[in-house]
Amino acid sequence: MESKNYEFTKLHTQIAKGVAVTLMMIHHLFAFPERIQNVTYIPMLHFWKFGVNQNTSMEYFLGNFANICVAMYIFLSGYGLYKSSLKKENFTINDSIKKMMKFLTNYWVVLILFVPIGLIFFRGDNGYHLSIVEFMANFFTLSSSYNYEWWFVRLYIELLLLFPLIKRMLTGGLVSSFAKSFGIYILAMVVVVLDIPLVESFRGNFIYEDIMDILFWQMTFCMGFIAAKFNLFNYITGQIARMKLDKKIFYIIIILVIIYSRIELSFICAIIGKGNARYGDFILAPTFILVCTNLIHGLKGENIILVLGKNSTNIWLTHTFFCYYYFQKIVFLPKLSILILIWLATLSLISSTLVNYVIKSSEVLLKGIDLSRSSKERC
Repeated sequence: MESKNYEFTKLHTQIAKGVAVTLMMIHHLFAFPERIQNVTYIPMLHFWKFGVNQNTSMEYFLGNFANICVAMYIFLSGYGLYKSSLKKENFTINDSIKKMMKFLTNYWVVLILFVPIGLIFFRGDNGYHLSIVEFMANFFTLSSSYNYEWWFVRLYIELLLLFPLIKRMLTGGLVSSFAKSFGIYILAMVVVVLDIPLVESFRGNFIYEDIMDILFWQMTFCMGFIAAKFNLFNYITGQIARMKLDKKIFYIIIILVIIYSRIELSFICAIIGKGNARYGDFILAPTFILVCTNLIHGLKGENIILVLGKNSTNIWLTHTFFCYYYFQKIVFLPKLSILILIWLATLSLISSTLVNYVIKSSEVLLKGIDLSRSSKERC
């Protein structure tokens, strides 16, 4: 492996996205037994009397850890946006809006393709009922009632629109940039953890919840920005190479330590009834991304992860329609957990191909209309 010259390129970003979307599918398949109705699966391994859980499958524990995928996506968004901003002398709100519209195009196509299935064939199930107000609320990302896992859509758009402001905020050096973001993060944690009477009255409010999400997740987003700005991945991997630790076994050990640490943290938080395993993800997620990409890059299975990474947005937006809302029995037909995961990935990739086809066809159609109008105007 050429770790001394390692750069976190677009290829590595796609690998990281492929890992993240795989974890997302694992999370939604196995971390919520109460959402798996009238279907069963054969786990790869069972644990007995493990922590606060009894007789729990390995898939459940991996699903619990796999929640780190949210932080991975947010980190990669901050990283990628910083790299994109370097292509322009001045990255403005207009640039953010253009990126937002590109993402929303994907979102709207998925919504238009999948939601009518629920409204026609699953009306009354999973909250699907005809309502113009509800449809428009979902269309403009003000609600995620048609697919609860779309809660992340609005947060991503908000961070995207805030990027020009964040870029201005993080103009200093490494330490000052981290300190600014971390200060905001600590403020959010104080508000969340402490029972402040004045704040308690706002809990559940739409605007309050959005603001708190932004204050919390901006830390991970800014970590991506900082890692890109100061080439931290290149530096850290160089240090690993100099210590002669650039070996597969080293990366595997670090991955296992991260998985174990986050699972234990989630159990501790559950026992004490305070906190959340996500609180440490602004450190764990970047570390996990670095070691995973170093491990996977160059392996024979790399191309499979790359395909998932390139289709990660569509897979994210569509996979829960299969495993939760419409076709759960079909998804769990293979019975063996690993085969269920592969089958869900396959179904999601097929749907992603359809979504991409619709988007490209629409672009061609719109381009043809524009050319037709231009020719008429010249005449």
